[in-house]
Amino acid sequence: NCTNKVQLAMLRLWNCAFGPQLYRFFDAGGTSQVYQQNVMESVPNYILGAAEFCFGIAKYGWPFYMPYVVKRVVSSTGERIRIRSVTYAVYSAGVLCLLACAVLMRGVGRVLNPTYSEFIAVLSRAQRSLSTENKEALSRFDFEFWAWPVEFDVASSRLRRPRQRPDRDGDAGGRGGPSDWLMKLCAAGLVRTVGVRLTYPGCTGLMNAVTRPFVQQARARLRSEHGAERYKLRTDSGYEIEVFFVDKRRSGGSGDNGSTLVVCCEGNAAYPEIGATGVPLDAGYSVIGWHHPGFGGSTGLPLPETEQEFMSTVLQFASEKLSFQLRDTTILAWSIGGYTASWAGANYPELKYIILDATFDNIEGLAVKAMPQFASGLVRESVRLEMNLNNAELLCRYPGPVKLIRRSQDEMITTGRPDELHTNRGNYLLLALLRHRYPNLVCQASLDALREFLAKRKTAEVQHYLTELGVSETECEDQLRQYYSARTAADQPYPSRIGTASATLASVTCSCSWLAKCSSTWRLRTALLSSLNCSLRHGLMLASCLARWQRRRRRRRRRRRWLQRRQRQRRLLGAYLNLNISETSRTRPKCFCFVTSKSF
Repeated sequence: NCTNKVQLAMLRLWNCAFGPQLYRFFDAGGTSQVYQQNVMESVPNYILGAAEFCFGIAKYGWPFYMPYVVKRVVSSTGERIRIRSVTYAVYSAGVLCLLACAVLMRGVGRVLNPTYSEFIAVLSRAQRSLSTENKEALSRFDFEFWAWPVEFDVASSRLRRPRQRPDRDGDAGGRGGPSDWLMKLCAAGLVRTVGVRLTYPGCTGLMNAVTRPFVQQARARLRSEHGAERYKLRTDSGYEIEVFFVDKRRSGGSGDNGSTLVVCCEGNAAYPEIGATGVPLDAGYSVIGWHHPGFGGSTGLPLPETEQEFMSTVLQFASEKLSFQLRDTTILAWSIGGYTASWAGANYPELKYIILDATFDNIEGLAVKAMPQFASGLVRESVRLEMNLNNAELLCRYPGPVKLIRRSQDEMITTGRPDELHTNRGNYLLLALLRHRYPNLVCQASLDALREFLAKRKTAEVQHYLTELGVSETECEDQLRQYYSARTAADQPYPSRIGTASATLASVTCSCSWLAKCSSTWRLRTALLSSLNCSLRHGLMLASCLARWQRRRRRRRRRRRWLQRRQRQRRLLGAYLNLNISETSRTRPKCFCFVTSKSF
């Protein structure tokens, strides 16, 4: 019995010394409290944190100080090298002894803390068997996520889908020269060391440390107000995903919104607890928030293939573990989260709909803008080979409903100034989607009109422009609704055949008249006739629209010629009478008076 007690005490000390750090806990009254460390725990944690920081600097800084070390070794004699080696060994042994004492002291301090002792006992039971009772007890504590037991492994999923490689432009190029291999090597090194951390700053330790208190407070609020549950998922490659889930089916939600699951994909420095999940939660939807690789408790680096693997695992978890069908699942994506949302739409076409907020078409233009001009070539090649986030191409493969939200003061996804709306990459995403879905309606004339429309900032300017073009949203919606109501089940949803000879008369008439009003160039005839294969009746209506436009053009031409003749007559009269024309008012530059030396 004495031996067993000693073994249990040593095991308890070991678990406390190497256990996860505890941040917050819920007391008996259900109130979230900050965990208070005693001195024997706080001081060792400070020492171990400083050692971890120094190790991180050494890990990423060795290419800079390694040449200095090699130079010192080469220029030193054998005796001096031996002395320095002994000195470094003594210093290293001293540091290891200090760290060992800190770990032991931390274990003793945690054993003496009743809150941590209770937590480590609950964690041990949950790691042995994660029953409903054990998970409910474990959910009272907020701690480092690496110790949370895995609840869903995609390797054992019955809905497992084959892994797919990310789209890379260089895969099908067939280039194999030495310069190409060197470029690929440089691109891979640049992306995996610096590029991925600049693209996703939320995966860095500094950003995680700065945002950790806010994330913990938000997580406690989600649990107390919405009953959020925490999960750990494991991907095919062994990466771990931190996920929280709010189930509104039990409370009914707002109307029937609780039966719809919203999967939120956050931005490059956002976390789901303090991100876009608040909007669907307030509307009564069931919500899943997941951390990008390297964010929070998730592991790995946010490379395209890892992002795809995370998204696939989350959707399979929602379908198998939470019993949400794909037709009842929607995706809300913010900023760079639009990549995973677009990929999910391309590979899971059964999704209900997708909402993309402040996202882009391709990351290449934004990456070139953020980096120095001299490195633009390497940046383009690196994006093309290793970080090809081509949202437009993926989104065009999704046949379901899509909603795009554009911000008018977005400095992140614009290649110019934030107030230059025509440089917002969300415009290009919309244009690519329209080209794919409505190829018979989108021509160069309509694209020019749409670009000018998207460049308008104020609501009054937008309304004036639409009035000038004669666009009626109600009429267009009615014609589109009539077209889709007449579409048979055998027809593909996209690309749409609206605008062809087999489309309804009303829909083609609306599209032709709208495109005719959107253009003021003579290329309208060629653009319309090449983009729309109209029937005879439709062609007559189109010819009528073009005839009216030609008459207005001839009237403007005759007006210009009359003004030119009048100006020539006035010049001749002035020369004959020796008239000197002087400006009489700067506020009215077209008002002149005649000064002459002759009398009439």
